[in-house]
Amino acid sequence: MSKHYRLNVAALIYRLKADGKLQLLLGRRRDFPSCWQWPQGGVDEGESLEEAFHREVFEETGLKNLHIVAKIAKPVRYEFNEEGRKKFKPYKGQEQVYFIAKIPDGEPTADRLDSVKNKEFTELKWKNPTLAVKTAPAFKAKAYKNALKVLEKLSLA
Repeated sequence: MSKHYRLNVAALIYRLKADGKLQLLLGRRRDFPSCWQWPQGGVDEGESLEEAFHREVFEETGLKNLHIVAKIAKPVRYEFNEEGRKKFKPYKGQEQVYFIAKIPDGEPTADRLDSVKNKEFTELKWKNPTLAVKTAPAFKAKAYKNALKVLEKLSLA
């Protein structure tokens, strides 16, 4: 990781509908209500990537015990807008490590997660993955698109 990029984990939590179509668990951003994104957040000092993944997912969704299916080998970078550069100074952007995960049988699903309250999202829903790209802030859209390209190449049956 470059010292200019904040290390971050992102969670692509998926399910397959009965018709075989892939959906991702996305949250409506509290600070940008038109934006839907997957759970993500910074890695704390001394924390492994996997620990950060599980902590961020729990903080933002209330879900525990997710089954990690894959970790995207190459991190995806994006540069912050002006507001992000101020908030995360001295970093100029984030380097995201993506985990692909699913909810184990018997765990609650997003259909029952409306009661989860957190500072990031006002609601959680299963959505078409492209919604995250379509509603992302411009500075994140390319990184999100790249992550979805890798996701499409995986066999997630």
